[in-house]
Amino acid sequence: MTLEPRDEPAGGPPVPERAPPASRMTPEPMDEARLADLLAVMDPDRLGAHVAGLRAALDGLAGAGAPPLPEAAETDAWTGLGRRAHAAAGHAQLLGFPGLGRLLNALEASAKQADARAAGLALAALRAQLDAGAPRLPPL
Repeated sequence: MTLEPRDEPAGGPPVPERAPPASRMTPEPMDEARLADLLAVMDPDRLGAHVAGLRAALDGLAGAGAPPLPEAAETDAWTGLGRRAHAAAGHAQLLGFPGLGRLLNALEASAKQADARAAGLALAALRAQLDAGAPRLPPL
């Protein structure tokens, strides 16, 4: 998914355009091979709890109640955002959601640069996935 910034408003940076509404977006499905591997070593309830944990982490980063992006000079806040994105990206990759992992890696990279525009684009794409219901287990 490509997100383009809107026209630059007077006196401020470009505003990230929101990804397509959830009604037009399909959540990223869990990788079937990874699902089979995980079910070989844990029961479905435990796997479901891990996916719920990932959803909670994403909601904390990009959900409706997530804090706003830090100011450019708030280096500790940018570092914290990058660390949370890094941890969630690893969890997403492990659970078989590589697209979510890539979005979280993009958020981590933008946090390392304190790049509010890039972080806003990554967060918009993550919000769209959350709104569409991702991440979720397929029917077992």
